[in-house]
Amino acid sequence: MAARRNERKHRTRQAKELQALPPQESQPFPIVGMGDSAGGLESFDARRYFQTLVEQTDASLAYFDTDFNFVWANAAYARATGYSVGQLVGKNNFDLFPTEEGKAVFQRVMDSGEPAALHDRPFVFPNQPQQGVTYWDWTLIPTKDGAGHVVGLLLHCVDITERKRAEDERERLLGQLQTAGAAIRRERDLLKITMDNTRTCLVFLDRDFNFLRVNKAYEETCGRSEAEFIGHNHFEFYPHADNQAIFERVRDTGEPAEFRAKPFDFPDDPGRGTTYWDWTLTPIKSALGQVEALVFSLMDVTDRIRWETVLAESEEKYRRIVETATEGIWLTDAEGKVFFCNSKLAEMLGRTQEEVLGRHALAFLYPEDRVAAAARLEQRIATRSMQHFEARMRRRDGSEQFVLLSITPLFDERGAYSGSLSMVTDITERKQAEEVLRESEERFRLLAERSPDAVYRLRLVPRQEIEYLSPACATLSGYSLEELYESDGTRWELIHPEDRPIIEALIHDPSHFTKPFTVRWLRKDGSVIWVEIVATPIYDEDREVVGIQGTARDVTERKQAEERLERLHTDFLGIVSHELRTPLTAIKGAASIGLERKMPLDSYETQELFGIVNEQAGQLAGLVNNLLDMSRIEAGRFSIAPAPMNLGDALAEADSLFLRTGGRNQVISRLPEDLPRVQADRVRIVQVLTNLLTNAGKFSPTSAPITVSADHDGLQVTVHITDQGRGIPKEKMGDLFKRFSQVHEGSSQDLGAGLGLAICKGIVESHGGRIWAESAGEGQGSTFSFTLPVATGSGATAFAVAPPRRASRRDDTRRILALDDDPHMLRYLHLCLAE
Repeated sequence: MAARRNERKHRTRQAKELQALPPQESQPFPIVGMGDSAGGLESFDARRYFQTLVEQTDASLAYFDTDFNFVWANAAYARATGYSVGQLVGKNNFDLFPTEEGKAVFQRVMDSGEPAALHDRPFVFPNQPQQGVTYWDWTLIPTKDGAGHVVGLLLHCVDITERKRAEDERERLLGQLQTAGAAIRRERDLLKITMDNTRTCLVFLDRDFNFLRVNKAYEETCGRSEAEFIGHNHFEFYPHADNQAIFERVRDTGEPAEFRAKPFDFPDDPGRGTTYWDWTLTPIKSALGQVEALVFSLMDVTDRIRWETVLAESEEKYRRIVETATEGIWLTDAEGKVFFCNSKLAEMLGRTQEEVLGRHALAFLYPEDRVAAAARLEQRIATRSMQHFEARMRRRDGSEQFVLLSITPLFDERGAYSGSLSMVTDITERKQAEEVLRESEERFRLLAERSPDAVYRLRLVPRQEIEYLSPACATLSGYSLEELYESDGTRWELIHPEDRPIIEALIHDPSHFTKPFTVRWLRKDGSVIWVEIVATPIYDEDREVVGIQGTARDVTERKQAEERLERLHTDFLGIVSHELRTPLTAIKGAASIGLERKMPLDSYETQELFGIVNEQAGQLAGLVNNLLDMSRIEAGRFSIAPAPMNLGDALAEADSLFLRTGGRNQVISRLPEDLPRVQADRVRIVQVLTNLLTNAGKFSPTSAPITVSADHDGLQVTVHITDQGRGIPKEKMGDLFKRFSQVHEGSSQDLGAGLGLAICKGIVESHGGRIWAESAGEGQGSTFSFTLPVATGSGATAFAVAPPRRASRRDDTRRILALDDDPHMLRYLHLCLAE
């Protein structure tokens, strides 16, 4: 910029030295000469010299009278304005080219007599609107007569539109490359500095290539003053055979020469390396057409060439970066049309790059997403910031693709919005995974919300935090969810003090808790419940535990049942051991007496000992049979053989067994005469009746009778066994038919093993019936009832006479095979059969 200001000062200084020369007949305009004639201009006609100069120069020149009417214009000026010289002469400048700024400058120069210079001025030719805005450097120089009065104005214009547009284009490219990184931005800044400081160098040479005049830019470029050049030959300073040949050809042929980016090495400054120049060599001819001088104009484009190389390399790098990017990239203009996209974006859309270019970017989005995307872009333009948002793109085949759009608005040097740069990331798989996760979490939440079990999720890192509690957590604990979420103390107080070390160990290392475990909770109302906890560690991608999730189930009833079962098991072991030990002791005692007594036993004593053995063996057999029956019932392997049967006969048999096993109560039968037969297994029903009679007899006075009655409704018969005994407490009713259950306190000899009623229940239910008990309370007696299905068909006649039994004949000769792995049992069978 400093060099440019120096140049402008130099031009102004030169303009002050210009004086008007009187016009000639062949030149209808004044010739402007130099105030000083140093440098050898006297060697040729100054008028022809300047005539040739103004006609051959690329600069636009025009001369005006004091009313600003055109007096003369050179060909370059006519070409620039779109008029011929004849169309310009005589016309007022501001009629053709109205501009307030220009008119004010013209008037100021006319009034002050001082030249004016303007630079980078925009102008639109009214007669050439298709050219758009053009840019000019122009100088307005007053010409004066001998008295110092202004008699005209000389306008010198240089069209810098190309340079300006090049600068604009460069800025646009640099704007597009701004995301390429810091290196590209540095290159852009350096390129701008270089382009802003380029200047044209002017040299005047005689026909022998001796320096006549050089401008300031040339001085600065070559590092010499004008005085050092004047009078010396050009090739004395800068020998160059190729260039000398060009100079000689121009001088000899009179044809100008023009070169672009011609390389040159300064011999006096090899450190500069190769430089590049746009230069023209224009011959100045005499009236006879002889070349008398040369105008050598140069523009140093070394920086431009170098930066073009850098830019080309940078663009190549940028292109490679963009084309190999894993994200889609597009650039849009201010209207939203795509003028660039990389291959990845085209691939994402299922289209070719050519099919994408020229179309509006929003056209590739789903219609539902276009309005939102346009609104977001408008917002980003207003705030001049980047915007990230998700949208759906439609592929060519119509399929849906979720993308993340990162849009950066772009602005030109005037701050106007010029388009946008968008990075497009395919997030379809992520969205699908999120949808699957959302559905999974929704299902999890739905199940958790409806589950009676409490569901929880605890995050451990970076800090302990409850992430989720299901409503059942509040139900189980008695605290509200808000209390559980907000207070660590509440959650900690929920755990029984004796069980808190278990929870501490769980939080410290959840991976050790691979199985469910139980702890006690202290509910808000002070009650204690047992909770079974299932804990599953949550791992991150590095397999580090970051949380715990699981369930908590109220198992208080199960825990209490287990405790009751444990007590029952203990009681059962005591009862069964007693029930087994007592008969065995009696049998062992009777056998020992018979074996160890020295004197032979008489028949009475023998009969008595065998009676003891037989009775106690019967008790053992009954206990074993009861245990086997209970085992089969619980295993679901209990079988029956139902057939039509008479309940009266079964009751008589049961009464007989009751009396033989020690029963002393009178059994009164009140079965109705029209009672139908039942479909049942006779042996098992006799077993039920015997057990119920025995049970009634145990808890009734011996003088109190036991009543058996029945009724029916045509489908089933209901049998009732009523006693006048101790009755059943209400709190014991629920456990009455459970195995090993004891309703009353007493010795095991009186109470038995606690299997009878449980077996009765299993037998009755296996027939499709049910059994229950009723009692008004302790001391009020009890009634046990059970139902059996009525027999159908020919065997259902009430109290039908049983067919006569076939009498066995004494003279029948039959063989019986007995097999057993116990020789004592075989001996017993042999003796029985021998009877």
